[in-house]
Amino acid sequence: MQSLYQTRPYFRQEFEISDGKLKVLQEAPFLKESIEIPFEEIAGNKLIPREEFNRNLVTFSTLLFVVLCAKLYFQIFGDKQDYGVTLFVLCLFCFFSFLVYFTRKKSLVLVASTKRVEFFEESPDKATVHTFIQELQAQSKKYLLYKYAKMDERIPLEEQLEQVNWLRDRNVITPQEHQQLAALYSKEYSLSIPEAGKA
Repeated sequence: MQSLYQTRPYFRQEFEISDGKLKVLQEAPFLKESIEIPFEEIAGNKLIPREEFNRNLVTFSTLLFVVLCAKLYFQIFGDKQDYGVTLFVLCLFCFFSFLVYFTRKKSLVLVASTKRVEFFEESPDKATVHTFIQELQAQSKKYLLYKYAKMDERIPLEEQLEQVNWLRDRNVITPQEHQQLAALYSKEYSLSIPEAGKA
């Protein structure tokens, strides 16, 4: 069992890998939600990088840009040649533009079949988040292989091959692994039928 604890202003979330599922607890003011996502819904889903910018800084930078454009227009077509204020507004605009860029928050979005989960890259730190995601992917693959790729002579061959096909279609196994499993299943079933006939 492994867990990951993340926080952002007025929001916190905790992830826990447990028994074939990912448990997610999210808390914000006046909101508390607990989610359980089975590994079947996570399998093969790629993480989507996402960047979030501070909306207040973006708004203020946009206003400064509008003011700067107006100042430049009047500077060019007007009578006054006052470059001091225009230069000051330009400096402010550059400063807040850099601030918008460097305060952006990166995250990785996992879109499951029924839920959407977002991992914050900066909380607690990038290495810890990526280590947790790798562990989630490894445990998910191990669990799904044990559940769907384990040979069982009581289940018809066609049904087991369908399960192996599902693992391939969801990118849990590679096409090469799929071919090896399909060949192994066919071989084992062809060997077990004559033995059953002799009994």
